[in-house]
Amino acid sequence: MPPNAHQFSQVVAREVSGRRHYGATELLIPGAPKPEATAYARRQARERFRRRAAIEPRISHLKSDFRFGRNFLRDVQGDAINRLLAATAANLRLWLRRASACLDTILAGILIVLRTLLLPVGLRPQTSF
Repeated sequence: MPPNAHQFSQVVAREVSGRRHYGATELLIPGAPKPEATAYARRQARERFRRRAAIEPRISHLKSDFRFGRNFLRDVQGDAINRLLAATAANLRLWLRRASACLDTILAGILIVLRTLLLPVGLRPQTSF
C-alpha cells in the first residue's frame, strides 16, 4: 500500500493477495461482483477497474523510460519530486513528438510551394480550376 493510502476511502489494485482493509481504506480488486450488487454498483466497479487498466501501461512506461521504478530521493518530499520529474519528462516527450509531427507537416507544405515556384513554367504540374 502507498504510504498516503490513509487519505483515500478506496484504492484500486490488481493481483494483490492478503489484507483487504488498511485502517479506513478498502483495497478493491477486480473480480466477479457480489450477487447482491445492483446494476449501478456493477457498472461503477467496472468503470473504476477499466480506468485503472487504462493507466497501467503509462505507469509501466514511466518506470522503464523515466527511472520511476526506484526513488533515489529521500522522504515524502522526495517521493513528490520524483513523481513530478517523471511526469514532466513524459509530458515533455509527448509534446515534442506532437510538435515534431506538426513541424513535419508545415515543412512539407513549404517544400511543395517552393517546388511549384522554382520549377520552370513548362514543367509545372497542370492544375485545373
